Amino acid sequence: MSVFQENVKGDFEIFEKYFISSVEKELGSTRLAGKQCFEKDDFILHMYVLEKYFWRNNTYSSLTLTLSQEEDDIKVTAIASGSGVGLLGFDWGADERAMHAVKQAINQWNSKLGKRK
Repeated sequence: MSVFQENVKGDFEIFEKYFISSVEKELGSTRLAGKQCFEKDDFILHMYVLEKYFWRNNTYSSLTLTLSQEEDDIKVTAIASGSGVGLLGFDWGADERAMHAVKQAINQWNSKLGKRK
């Protein structure tokens, strides 16, 4: 299991569309297993669960993405899990690839805003 968290700036709806499509494109052949949205007053929370099947070890990996906004910050949390196989949980790099896709999408967003990380 891998966890990543970072704050970004921008319009929530525009960032959400950009971010989800960028991550899905980078990972390829993912399936949206679920989406949940919660909005109250000035607080927004959207959660996505993406799944990918791997033939090489007959397993699914999942990437859970939460996007929340309160005031001017959009908080991105990514949790990659379920890709391990065997007693040692060897995952063939699936968690690392998922985290790379998330970080790449955030870095591209920040560079569009002129805020390099």
